[in-house]
Amino acid sequence: MKLEIQTEKFKTIIGKVIKGSGRLNIFPKTTIIGITYTDNTLTLTTTDRTNVVIIKETGVTNLTPEITTSYWAVDSDLLSKLVSKTTTQTITLEDVDGELIFRGNGKYSLPIILGDDSTTLKIDTSSLDNATFSEESTTTIPTKQLKSIIFFNKPSVAKTSESPHLTGYYFDEDSVITFNTVTACVNKVKVVKEKLLLPSSLVDLISILEGEETHFSICGNNIKVYSDNITIYSTLLENVDKYPSGALKRIIEETFPAVCTVSKDELVKTLDRISLFILPNDDNSIRLTFNSNNVEISSKSGNSKEVVSFSTSENPIEFSELVDLQDLKNQLQTQLSEDITILYGSPRGLMIKTDNVYQLIPFMINE
Repeated sequence: MKLEIQTEKFKTIIGKVIKGSGRLNIFPKTTIIGITYTDNTLTLTTTDRTNVVIIKETGVTNLTPEITTSYWAVDSDLLSKLVSKTTTQTITLEDVDGELIFRGNGKYSLPIILGDDSTTLKIDTSSLDNATFSEESTTTIPTKQLKSIIFFNKPSVAKTSESPHLTGYYFDEDSVITFNTVTACVNKVKVVKEKLLLPSSLVDLISILEGEETHFSICGNNIKVYSDNITIYSTLLENVDKYPSGALKRIIEETFPAVCTVSKDELVKTLDRISLFILPNDDNSIRLTFNSNNVEISSKSGNSKEVVSFSTSENPIEFSELVDLQDLKNQLQTQLSEDITILYGSPRGLMIKTDNVYQLIPFMINE
């Protein structure tokens, strides 16, 4: 079989599907891109062992119409790098004597990867394709809104934890929550119909979706996320009932005595300057002292100090606590508005609020 595809189109789909490749040599299936051509459709498949990414493309020309079906498995890293460096208008792919011949700026032979049984290695998705993802279990959300949710929540996802469930994104009927045992983000929005705990690797892959709407569908412990020509299969994390969602929701519903707004740009630049004076024994902490019309920001050791004026305030009070500089900056980096709303005065910590998004930054121990 010999196929021809526009280079820019191939770059786009390869650039997306490669994000699903685990590229772990100990698990050969995570190192390949499976390329299937059937029913006039090119299908690319990758996996990282947790997720399977499938992208379909119909804009492909079959130069050997007498052959209607073919499958190849090639090294994902090699193919993606080659495609990214190709400058010709089109690329052709041809199966010749157990190799995939790639023609672009030149002619390149890519070995077809075989499994232990000496047949072409395949990422088998038949059990997933045949699973019953019922309409009753399917919810739909605008893709743009979903990506916004992820943007706000991502800084509060645990990277590693003795409680693996905290490394995921908690979804229920009215919220998306992340908590890394320090900072938390509660995003009050409806995405799914039931409590789910999605692995962060799956949520990261949502960035490749481009359709107007994204659909979530559940079958047992499997989840299918799809939009237009891209489908992602994954497995839900366990212990969703152990997620501290109730406690976190109660915190954001508490009354914070005072509210202020400050310029994001001014606050971030102030933090950047103060960070130059953080000493090793400061534990990366800074002191925030709220006054009647401003917040004073200083290093824990007191060797630097700046004042940021309030743009607006409600019930201002005298209040002073230590927070982690990087935790504060991580949350601020998700903010797109010119002014930042900060709720303070509670011993729970600081709360940054944007519409229905609540980001909690706890205080550090004052030693």
